[in-house]
Amino acid sequence: MKLLKTIFLLIISILFLQCKKDGVVVKCHIANTAKMKSALEMVLLNGNVIPLGKAEADSEGKFNFTLKENLSPGLYRIIVGNKPIFLLFDGKEHEVTVEGDFNSLEKFESKVDGSSTCEYYVDNMRSFVANPAMPQENIESMLDAAPTAICAAILSFQTLPTPDSASLVYLKRVRARLEKESPNTNYAIHYAQGVSQLDKEISGAANAVKVGSVAPEIALPDPSGVVRKLSDLRGKMVLLDFWASWCRPCRMENPNVVKAYNRFKSKGFTVYSVSLDGVSLQNRSRMDAAGIEKALKEAKRNWTDAIKQDGLPWENHVSDLQQWDAAPAAIYGVQSIPQTFLIDPDGKIVAINPRGTLEQELEKYLQ
Repeated sequence: MKLLKTIFLLIISILFLQCKKDGVVVKCHIANTAKMKSALEMVLLNGNVIPLGKAEADSEGKFNFTLKENLSPGLYRIIVGNKPIFLLFDGKEHEVTVEGDFNSLEKFESKVDGSSTCEYYVDNMRSFVANPAMPQENIESMLDAAPTAICAAILSFQTLPTPDSASLVYLKRVRARLEKESPNTNYAIHYAQGVSQLDKEISGAANAVKVGSVAPEIALPDPSGVVRKLSDLRGKMVLLDFWASWCRPCRMENPNVVKAYNRFKSKGFTVYSVSLDGVSLQNRSRMDAAGIEKALKEAKRNWTDAIKQDGLPWENHVSDLQQWDAAPAAIYGVQSIPQTFLIDPDGKIVAINPRGTLEQELEKYLQ
C-alpha cells in the first residue's frame, strides 16, 4: 500500500511538472533611469511590435518584467525612457539579467546574463557598433557562428550593408538555414519575402530609378505639417535618405551622414530624409479610428525623437507615416533601408547607396 501511494504521488508530481508553465523574468538594472517608465516588446522583421509588459524603474534604476509563459525565439527590445535595449532570445530562458547605463545604451554596452544566445547577439552588435565598417567577410563569419538561425537572420538584418549581388548570395544561405531550423515562423516568412524582393531589385526587375535618371518628385509633410518638395532643392547636391527610427542600421549610419552634412553644407549640400515610420495600410485595416490615431501619434513621436537623438540638423524631414507603404518607397523601388540616392544640382541621380563613400562622392562635385 505504501508503495502504491509513493507511485501515485510520483505520477501526480510528474503531471504537475508537465503542465506547469515555466515563464520568464527579465531583471534590469540600468543606471541613470530612476523612476523612468519602460516597456518590453517583441520586434518582428516587418517592423511590427508586440507589447508584452510595462514597468517603472525604482530610485536605483532597477525594474523587472515577469511573464507567465516562455518567450518565443526572436528579437526583443526594452524601451526605457526614450532609448531601446535590443535583446535576442532563443525561448529557453527562465531568468535574464540586464545591466547597463542609460547614457551608453546605443553602444550595446549592456551586460546580459541568463541567455547564451542573447550574450552572443549583444557582444557581436557591440563590436559592430564600434566598427560599422567591419569587412563583410568578418560579418559572414560572425553569422556562421550564430547559435541559432534566427540569431543569424537578425544579425544579418542589422549588420550587412545594403545588399548587392555578392551579399545576396550570403543572405540566401541565411534564408535556407532559417527555413530549415525555424520553418513557418514569422521570421522565416518575412525574411524569405525580403530576400526575394531584394533578388528582384538587384536583378533589375524592381529598379524604378537608375544612375543618370532624373529623381522622381517627392512632396510630403514634415513633422509640423509643412509640405516639403524634393524639387525645391534643385541647385544643391542632395542626399535622398530613406530611413526609420526603428531601423538599427539606419541609426548607426546617421552619424556618417551628419558628418558629411557638416563638412559640405556650406558648399551646397543638404539631405532630404524620408522616414518609413508609421502604420502600414494592412495594420490600419485591423484598427478602429481611435486605434489608428493612437498608433500614428506614437509612430510620429518615435520619428521626431530619433531626429533629436541622432542630431539630424537639416530641415527636410518628411513622412506620410505609412511605413513600407509610403508612396516614395514604391516609386524609388525601396525594399530595404537605409537606402540613399545622391542627386546633383540638376536633379539627376549620380550615385545609389554611397554608404562609406559619401564624402568621396561629394568631393567630386563640391571641391
